[in-house]
Amino acid sequence: MTILGVVGLRYIHNSYDDAVPQLGIEDNTVDIDPSMRSQFEGLVPLRVRVLGYLATLVIYYSFLVFVLGIPQVLDISGLGLFLYAQTVSFPLIIVPILFELGISYVAVHVIIPRRIAKADLGLFYYDPRNLGGFEPVGELLKRSYYIYTAILLIWFIQGHAPVILSEVLMSPYPPPAPIYQVALSAVWIVGVVTIGYSMYRTHSFMRMKKREKIRSLEQELKQAVKDPHDATLSNIKDREQYEGAQETLSHVKTTKTYPTTFAMWTQIFISVLLPQALNMAVQLPG
Repeated sequence: MTILGVVGLRYIHNSYDDAVPQLGIEDNTVDIDPSMRSQFEGLVPLRVRVLGYLATLVIYYSFLVFVLGIPQVLDISGLGLFLYAQTVSFPLIIVPILFELGISYVAVHVIIPRRIAKADLGLFYYDPRNLGGFEPVGELLKRSYYIYTAILLIWFIQGHAPVILSEVLMSPYPPPAPIYQVALSAVWIVGVVTIGYSMYRTHSFMRMKKREKIRSLEQELKQAVKDPHDATLSNIKDREQYEGAQETLSHVKTTKTYPTTFAMWTQIFISVLLPQALNMAVQLPG
């Protein structure tokens, strides 16, 4: 899980670093408030990450002391392993990596769509993919959800391996209790909600910008004709303005209001269904 966390962090941050310049955030010709431009310099501010990490440690050690119980953990692991785990492994390796992965995922699906809307970025209506230049956003959302799905699948395999392989291998570990499937389903629902929220927020923003552009072109077309209600060619008083507006309108109308292609939607759909389908397919004893 820790290795996946490291790989996932790199994957998410590389995708974000690719998306920012492609959206034109770093382009000085794009009209963005400098204070907003600086907000895209990283997924999560360092101060938030440090405070969140410390809060996570407090929660973890509280769980260790008041729920698991230190004497019980000592009996299971022994003093040496206990000291190493609680002073090195968990606070310095496992917790930081998993916390960074979690907060990065939340930032991608909750914070970034809000930043984009607040920055009031424009759509690229000449995008050959007809995604308004927002394909990098769709890729970022998709790739981060891939990592979320991979974690769910690893969690599923770790818990269900004794059941799935019971006829082939002898496992020293007992099968998980039914509450395990409930917990897995709950985490799956959280993932579905986050990917749904980020897609909806991005879609809402793209739809708003597209409507604004269409209304603007509508005004240009009205100015280019003598009578807006007369559809005859002789009614056009400024043909250059009329043809320019019509040309632009054709690109605007074909621009989609989701940052994803059909192939990307298919990949996301499979990622959404797979963990829960496997979870429901395995029958736990009891």
